[in-house]
Amino acid sequence: MFESMMPSAPLPPQLVFGSEILLLALIRQFIESHSEFQSEDTPPGALPEVIESLIKKKVTKDILDSSSSCCICQNDYALDEMITCLPCNHVYHGPCITTWLKMHATCPTCRDVLPH
Repeated sequence: MFESMMPSAPLPPQLVFGSEILLLALIRQFIESHSEFQSEDTPPGALPEVIESLIKKKVTKDILDSSSSCCICQNDYALDEMITCLPCNHVYHGPCITTWLKMHATCPTCRDVLPH
């Protein structure tokens, strides 16, 4: 039934990544508009200046050996791609972690709390 809706060839990476960012934005908008999904125990999003100050660096072989994919979008990192590091040393694609931190002041992996 859904076969006719599926593309015959894989989508280019830039379309897939762009779609994931759009999906993250839609999920954020949905959660923000439905307060029943927000817990009083959940810290609000991280401060904008904290998000902007996060260290950005290129993916190296050492990083690929220890963390091969972004746990938010689940796409693999590419050598020399720019990623963002949290103080706890977990790394993510920049747009992925920025969207996450605007909603949550915690690391998605270890729940370390950032200033909020």
